[in-house]
Amino acid sequence: MKFLTALGLAAGGASKTIQEGLDREQREKDRAARSAEAAAGRQHTVDLLYKRRRFDQLDKLVEVQEALSALGLDENQIAANMTGGMANVERLQNLKQIASDNNIDFGSSLNVTFGQNFSPEDIQGGAVNYVQSNLLDARLEGKVYKNPYRTEVSDQLKALESIGDPVGFRKQIENQYNTIYRLEQLIDRGTNVEQNQKLVNQKRDLIKELTNKYVEMEKTVATDNKGLLASGYMSLALRKVKDAKKGAFGELIETSALGAVTKKFTGNYGRAFEAYLTSIESIKNEIQAYNPKNPNAISGGSAAFMNELTVNANTQLISEYNLEYLDRLRKGAERDRDIKNTFKPKLISLSAPMSDAEKRLLKSGDVVKHMVNGQPKYEIFRGFSEPTQANPTGIQLFLPQDILNTYNPQQ
Repeated sequence: MKFLTALGLAAGGASKTIQEGLDREQREKDRAARSAEAAAGRQHTVDLLYKRRRFDQLDKLVEVQEALSALGLDENQIAANMTGGMANVERLQNLKQIASDNNIDFGSSLNVTFGQNFSPEDIQGGAVNYVQSNLLDARLEGKVYKNPYRTEVSDQLKALESIGDPVGFRKQIENQYNTIYRLEQLIDRGTNVEQNQKLVNQKRDLIKELTNKYVEMEKTVATDNKGLLASGYMSLALRKVKDAKKGAFGELIETSALGAVTKKFTGNYGRAFEAYLTSIESIKNEIQAYNPKNPNAISGGSAAFMNELTVNANTQLISEYNLEYLDRLRKGAERDRDIKNTFKPKLISLSAPMSDAEKRLLKSGDVVKHMVNGQPKYEIFRGFSEPTQANPTGIQLFLPQDILNTYNPQQ
């Protein structure tokens, strides 16, 4: 009896152990099921958030695309400006208005370039779709997208955009001068001479237009900003005078990248003096173009800019010319008085015509002398013109130049 009882107890214990094992397995299955369900729920939530975020980003890109399209941009121009967002759209809208106000073709003022090793011909589905898709993926992944399509705004439009900021606007003008300097270096080396000369001419036209607009700012800028304009006038006037000078002298004056100036006047004094006079006359015309008393003055005239041009013309051209002129005369007189020097200034007469053979011995820029009351007077020969009653020999001489007076409304 005891034995049967023991068997019964053993069987009951085994059954309980088995049941407990089954219950534990079920609980683990239930827990795994709940965990899987929770994970699926979380993934579903993540998927929904991702999709929502993707749709939000896509909506923003579509908004930018539609705004760019409304500006009349072409496929490549839209693709190039997708990454800038609505802030860039606002800038382009402003540029388009500036272009319209100045009779500039807006579309042709936005030049599209391409990144290195990028071939737009290989793109399928269009430039806009390509950029939009890659930009969307990058933003969702938190990465920075480097757009292979890029826009370069024309120098003219960038400069006009800077109006209202005297310092920034002046910088745009100076950039044009710097570009001209680099192009002229290429021309001097014989690199794409015709193409680069065309670009130089375009830059000079742009500088003239921008300078005129800069002068117009004098009439509208607030009084407390006049200091910015005044410093700008000094800089622009100096660049304008130096540019006129460089254009006249050509290879006779070389300027290094560090600004060191080398004059190549030896054997070319005639050309050098002519270049000075050409530059002086050119700047005189510029000065009158801004004279407030001139009824046809640019932008109604500007006394401030006119005076800055005058001051720089005096220092950079007239005073420099007079110093070179006097130095040339001094050296010629010293040679004449040096008994050992056989290279004497030629003796001429301002009343007796010269023979053709004698004329051929003279070169423009040569120091000559003629007698006045028994004393030698030294001059610099310029050339021959048709003889007149007042000038029977037709001899033309270089003469010193008078310093220009600044504008004074009281006079």
